Amino acid sequence: VKTAAGQAAFDAHKAGLSVDAARQKGDAVFEAWRKEDAREATPEQRSIQGRVFVDDGTRWRVRDEKKRGVYYDLELKQLCVEYYDFDAYGMNDPGSGDDVVEFTPYDELLGFAEWVDAPESLSGEALEAARAEAARRLDAKRAFEAADDAMDYYQEKDRREAAAAAKAAAEAPF
Repeated sequence: VKTAAGQAAFDAHKAGLSVDAARQKGDAVFEAWRKEDAREATPEQRSIQGRVFVDDGTRWRVRDEKKRGVYYDLELKQLCVEYYDFDAYGMNDPGSGDDVVEFTPYDELLGFAEWVDAPESLSGEALEAARAEAARRLDAKRAFEAADDAMDYYQEKDRREAAAAAKAAAEAPF
């Protein structure tokens, strides 16, 4: 698409348009593609960005537009939503660096999210308890991921050892 937009801009400039006018032609090609692309979230889908919902007693906040709250996941090939623990972080998005941001396919999230209007941020002991629960949940998530990685490692190790044993048995002189 960027190539098509660039080609349109190049062709327009070659035909005598100014650089700015040619750039506008290229931008128009890109914008037309963006509007037709099913991977692009609609304004209605993007309207949940920044909103708070409840799931299993925890309030979560969908990341805002600047942090890519609703996006198309190329690996899953579907629209997804990123969100974080609102009770632990309030309106201060914690960023993506520490596994604190969760994601769920858009359609799945709509099936369980209970939207909260005008949520109040926690403070004092309630905030500390929410942060402790978020830390516990993060520890459990990391432990699960480590166990899953270990299982993958040993499964691959067993596969290699079984293949080596089968090869050795096939090459045995008896």
